[in-house]
Amino acid sequence: MFSKSYTVDAYTFRSDVYNYAKIEKATNFYPDWWKKLPAEKFSEGEMKPALNMKGCTGFVNYFRKSFVLPLWSDVRLEIGPIGTENYRYQFSDEASEIDVHNSKEWGDFFSPLEYQQIKFMSPWILRTNRPLEWGWLMPQWNYTGDLREISVLQAVDDYYYQHTTHVSTAIKRDTHTKYINVAMGTPLVHLMPLTEKQVKFKHHLVTPDEYFKIERSSFSRLKFIKPYYHLKKIKEAKSSNKCPFGFGNK
Repeated sequence: MFSKSYTVDAYTFRSDVYNYAKIEKATNFYPDWWKKLPAEKFSEGEMKPALNMKGCTGFVNYFRKSFVLPLWSDVRLEIGPIGTENYRYQFSDEASEIDVHNSKEWGDFFSPLEYQQIKFMSPWILRTNRPLEWGWLMPQWNYTGDLREISVLQAVDDYYYQHTTHVSTAIKRDTHTKYINVAMGTPLVHLMPLTEKQVKFKHHLVTPDEYFKIERSSFSRLKFIKPYYHLKKIKEAKSSNKCPFGFGNK
């Protein structure tokens, strides 16, 4: 019988990330502009209360039901102007990295001459005790000022079958080179578990060998095309004692 809750084990081999940048409930990341809103109340002489987003059920439930993966280090981004594919970055920890995909992977979705794709290589890997899909959502309510230049590309993941948490984004180019500073602790992604059951995170500081062993167990290029679905099929078959290649199955 399934338990009444899900457990998410979060692993990193970096002690600074473990101590200062854990994945936590989104209620720890309410945006400052929202916290500054006054309490809804009647003003003197008014017959209706002054309402604002402090009482917005959809907003509050969004934060109550989700978790946040925060940025683990300050980073400065340089995005070249329209017509170039230039970019640079510098993390304050001098250890974190950014990756960029080949634009052929997304076809006509956007031109690399108009947008810069940036992938934050996350130091966290996640593993759940059984299948559970997650909405991978842009923390739009937290993005003000220059952060509005960043679009987090959204998806649905399942950390029972794959474990990495890298964050892919797109940043629109301007007519001039521009710079964006993103502070440590800034929400990168809202993780929304697609379940009504309780979800609990357990954080683990492990050795690099332990970390990469878990990472490789899900991110393996044993197949040229759609390796994730092939490994998922094998794992599902093992759980049901069926042959993943269909032999002997009815």
